[in-house]
Amino acid sequence: MSKAAEKLQAQAERLRRQLAEAEAVVGQLKNKLARTEAKLNGGPAPSTGLDLLWKAARPIARTRSSKIRCRTEWQRIPAHERPTIQTILDALTIWNRCAEWKKDGGAFIPGLHRWIKDRQWENLPEDARPDPGARYRSTPKPAPAQEPTEEDKAALAEFLKFRPSSPQRINS
Repeated sequence: MSKAAEKLQAQAERLRRQLAEAEAVVGQLKNKLARTEAKLNGGPAPSTGLDLLWKAARPIARTRSSKIRCRTEWQRIPAHERPTIQTILDALTIWNRCAEWKKDGGAFIPGLHRWIKDRQWENLPEDARPDPGARYRSTPKPAPAQEPTEEDKAALAEFLKFRPSSPQRINS
């Protein structure tokens, strides 16, 4: 790679970082404006997607993180690559049910900002990954009971002939 290309790539990376930081500041200002307007109107502040994600996360993931760090990581993801909030909430629900997060009392649950930074909604756990064909499969139905044939009836009668009528004691 030439020096000019390296210089352009470094400048592009710097601009991406500055844009992410500016978007984070804009998000914080929007939230502050919503809270201020809510105080003026006397109603509750409207909840954002990150607020919904924060509420859906396990308490230990929230204690290992902060809303500001989560917002910063969220803003660093380019807008065209961000999933819908429903996609993220569904993935977080799956992660909350996985065995990896349940073992040792949740010792392996990352902070929510780390979960966002690592884009874990794209990497669902193996044990909680939904089976794509499961919705098209039906449970097997039991085979219908068949009437015994004449041969079966004869064999059963033969067996019952040799069976003693009362149980016999072996040990007394």
